[in-house]
Amino acid sequence: MKKSSLYIILGTGVALAGIFSLLFFMRAPEGVVPTPTQASGPTLHPKLSEIPDSDSVTLDGIAGPVTIKNFYRTAANVITPDVVVVFNTDSYTIEYFGRDNSFGIVLLKKPLAASRQEAEAAFLEALAVSRPTACMLRVSLGVPYSVEPAASGTDFGLSFCGNGIPLPSGL
Repeated sequence: MKKSSLYIILGTGVALAGIFSLLFFMRAPEGVVPTPTQASGPTLHPKLSEIPDSDSVTLDGIAGPVTIKNFYRTAANVITPDVVVVFNTDSYTIEYFGRDNSFGIVLLKKPLAASRQEAEAAFLEALAVSRPTACMLRVSLGVPYSVEPAASGTDFGLSFCGNGIPLPSGL
């Protein structure tokens, strides 16, 4: 065997031994569970730990704080302070998610255009906001695959906002 081959094999062996030694000594001691880290981000209004009893609530909107009517008082179901079913009908469901201060609207019945119009009107009424103010909130509007495969998987947004997408025609 050539001397250079011997040096390569010996060098590789030493390198592998070094890597295994580092991994062994850098591991956490047994029985110690590492503390999970949470991504921090700027939040003006942190998650709610209890249901607000005031007339209004302030949420982080797309471009800053947005004050709206306290929808907890008229909600269909308050699961936790951070998961609220604002409305639940045969045609649509409107939910609030405190984790990211967002609302989700799900259309459940055809014709989708009529369900969307009904859901958006209920959303504006439940929050007592104008269309421009609603557009400052984080709102997703979607359709489940079980209702209409051609429309599922798309966030249509609110129809009257700049990011609103028209529903496929005929649905």
